[in-house]
Amino acid sequence: MNKNKPFRHLSIEENPEIAQKLSTLMRNLSDSLLDSTKVPYSFHDFIFQLSRTPNLILRDSFQLFTDMVNHYVKKEKNEEKLSFRDYNTAGLFIKNTENPFFADNMFANRFMELTKSMRKGMQTNRIFLFEGPPGSGKSTFLNNLLDKLEEYTETPQGIMLSTVWHIHLKQLGKISLFEQKLREIAEKSCDTELKQFLSSNEFLKIQNKSDFLEISCPYHDHPIIQIPIHIRKEFLDTVIEDQNFKDRLFNDRQYDWVLKEKPCHICSSIYDSLYDALNSPDEILPMLHAQVFTYNRKYGKGITVFNPGDPIMSPSIENSAMQNKLHQLFSNDKIRFVYSPLAYTNNGVMAIMDVKENNIHRLKNLHSTISDGINRVDMFEERISTLFLGVINPEDKAHYANLSSFQDRIITINIPYTLDYETVVKIYKNKYGNKIGEHFLPGVLDNFARIIVSTRLEETKAIKNWIKNPKNYKFADDKLFLVKMEIYTGTIPNWLTDEDKNNFTKEIRKELLDDSALEGLKGISGRKALNIFNTFFTKYTARQGMRITMDEVIDFFTKENPDLKELIPPNFLEALTRLYDYSVLQQVKESIYFFNTEQIGRDIKNYLFAINFDNQQSLVCPYTNDKILINEDFFKNFEAIFLGTLSKPDERKKFRENTLKEYISKTLSQEMNVDAKEIGDTLQYKYLFARYTANLKEHALAPYLNNANFRRAILDYGEKKFQNYDERLKTDVCRLINNLKKIQNYSKKGAQQICIYVIDKDLAKKY
Repeated sequence: MNKNKPFRHLSIEENPEIAQKLSTLMRNLSDSLLDSTKVPYSFHDFIFQLSRTPNLILRDSFQLFTDMVNHYVKKEKNEEKLSFRDYNTAGLFIKNTENPFFADNMFANRFMELTKSMRKGMQTNRIFLFEGPPGSGKSTFLNNLLDKLEEYTETPQGIMLSTVWHIHLKQLGKISLFEQKLREIAEKSCDTELKQFLSSNEFLKIQNKSDFLEISCPYHDHPIIQIPIHIRKEFLDTVIEDQNFKDRLFNDRQYDWVLKEKPCHICSSIYDSLYDALNSPDEILPMLHAQVFTYNRKYGKGITVFNPGDPIMSPSIENSAMQNKLHQLFSNDKIRFVYSPLAYTNNGVMAIMDVKENNIHRLKNLHSTISDGINRVDMFEERISTLFLGVINPEDKAHYANLSSFQDRIITINIPYTLDYETVVKIYKNKYGNKIGEHFLPGVLDNFARIIVSTRLEETKAIKNWIKNPKNYKFADDKLFLVKMEIYTGTIPNWLTDEDKNNFTKEIRKELLDDSALEGLKGISGRKALNIFNTFFTKYTARQGMRITMDEVIDFFTKENPDLKELIPPNFLEALTRLYDYSVLQQVKESIYFFNTEQIGRDIKNYLFAINFDNQQSLVCPYTNDKILINEDFFKNFEAIFLGTLSKPDERKKFRENTLKEYISKTLSQEMNVDAKEIGDTLQYKYLFARYTANLKEHALAPYLNNANFRRAILDYGEKKFQNYDERLKTDVCRLINNLKKIQNYSKKGAQQICIYVIDKDLAKKY
C-alpha cells in the first residue's frame, strides 16, 4: 500500500460487478445450507415414504446401529484368508476420524457378531460394556463409533423419524394468541383500519402460518406407533406393497416394536385430547407429522454421553411455555408436558465413559430402566427404548458385582490389546507415517510387531487341540504363538503340514476365536508399545543408507532392554529368528534362481517317454523330437533332481515304477487318449515340473557357498570395480539384486544387506 495515499472507505455499491458476484454467492450458500430435515413430513408424505422404502422408514435405534455398522464396514473377499472372516473396519474407525482406532481381526469378528444379534432384536433390555485394560483404546473406539453414528443419520441411508404434532387450531374452534390479541385491540380502540386489515387477504396469509401449534415429541417416538395398536397391522398391510418385507415385519422379532410399542404419555394424552375435541380419527391423523431425527451428540439429541465427572441430572424436565399452550388449547389438565432426561436417549444411544465417580451411581440408577424398559417421572411411567453402551476397566466391575439381578442384563465385549501384528504395524505407520517401512529390511518391522504381540498372548487349549505335534516344526515356538499370530491375521502359515492345514476345522476356528477374547489383557499396552517403538526407531534411523536389521531388533529386546525380555515368552525370539532366517534364505534363493523352462519341459517329456522302454536303447521322443540314449545314467541324472545325488538304486527304481504306473493308468489312457490333452497340459507333467523347479531352486546357492568373490561382488555391486568381475558372476549378482528389489521390495542397499546376512550366517547349510 502507498503510505502517501490516505485510506478511502469504499462502498460495494461502487462496484456493481462485485455486488452481483456476492449476491450470487449468498444465494448459492443459502440454497446449500437449506436444511430440508427441519421441515416435517405431512401424514400423507409419511405414508408415501413408508410404502416406498419401509426398510428405511421402520427402524429403531438397534436396527439403525446395525445398518450404520454394515454401511461403513466391508467384508473383504480374499481367497487366501482361510481362517476368520476378514472385515475392513477402516471406514468405521479410521477414515475421517480425529483419533483412529485400529481393530484387529479377532475383535472385528466379535463386534460384527454383536451387531448381527442387535439387528435380530435379541439384545434389547441390555447394556453393552466394552471392557479392556488401560491403553487398549476402548474410549477411542466408542467415540469413533458414536461419531460415525451421528454422521450416518445425516445421510439419506441413515434416516430416522420422530413424531411432530401439527395441530390445526381452527379445527378445535380456537384462534391463535396473536390473532386474539389483535382483535381485542381492534374492539377496544374501535380502530376501523385494523378491523379491515383483520378481514384482508394479507392477514389471512399471516393467519394461516400462525393457525398451527407444532409439538415435537420429547421422546422421539416413531410416528408409526401413534397409529392405534388395534388397527396398526391392518394399516401397515394396506400401505406396504413389498410382500417380502411384510413377511419379515409381521414375523421377525426385530420388528416387534412396530406392532407392540405404545406412544409416550405426552403423545397419548394429545391423541386422547384431540379425540375428545373432534371425535374423529380422520381429522386427527392428518395432524400427525414426521420429522427427520438427526442425532447430535453436542446437544444430547439421540446421542447422550456421560463422563465420570458429569453431575447427576434432575429427575424431571418441564416446559412451562408448552404446558400453558396445551392448557389453553384443550382447556384441561390431561396433558402434562413433563419428562425425564432419559427421554433424550429414547430411540437413540446413551453412553457411559468409564464406570467411575458419578457414573457408578448413574449405572446403578439405570438398573430398572434397562431391565424393564420403564422409568418413572412424577406420576407417569416412561417407556424407554435406548441402546445403552459403555466402556469399563476390568477392576471397575466390582461396582456392580453385588447386583446379581443386573448381571444378566450386562453384555461384556472385550477390547484387549491388539493381537494382530499387521494391525500393530498399521498403528506405527499411522503415528510415524506410511514410509517408516522403508527404514527396515522387509519383514523386520513385522517381526518387531510380533515381539510386542507375543507379550499379550496366553497358552490356550484350542491351539493345542489343533497342532498335535508342535515339535515337527523347527520354526514354531514352544507355545505355538507364531502359528496363532498368523491365524489372528487371517492366514494359515504356509510351512504347516498338509495334515494340520486340513485339520483346521470350523470347530477349531471357533475355539480360537473364543480363546482370543481371553488374551490381550496383559503384556505391553498400546501406549507403552508406541513409546518402545519410538525409542527404537529414533536410535536406529540415525544411520544414513542402512536399513534396520533383524539382529538389531533382537539386540534391542535382549541386550539393550533386559526388562523387556522378561515380558517375552521363553524361546520366542529364537523361533522368530529361525523363521526369519528361513524366509530370507528362500527369498535369496528365489531371486538368484534362473532356469530354462523350455529345457526343463523337454527333460520331463523325454523322461516320461523313456520309462516305457528298457535300458540301452536309442530312440526319438515323439513329444520333443529329441534323440535320447535310454540307459541307467539317463535315468539317474533326472531322478537325482527329485531324490538327491545320494539316493540309492532301490529308491530310484521305486520312483521310476510309480511314475510309469501313473503315466500309463492316468496320463496316457485318460488325459491324453480320452480328454485329448497335450502331454504338457496333464496333471502328472505339471506336478513333475513344479517339483523339478522347486528342487533346482532349493540348491540355487550351492555353486556360490565357497566362492569368496561372490560376497565381494555383492558388496561392490553398483561401484566401478564391480566391472572387474567375471561376466557370469556379474550376471548372477545383477539378477539376484534386481529380483530382490523387484519381487521382494528391497532397496539396492537393503538387497546387499540381506545377501551378506544370508552368506555370513551360512543359512544355506542350516536350512
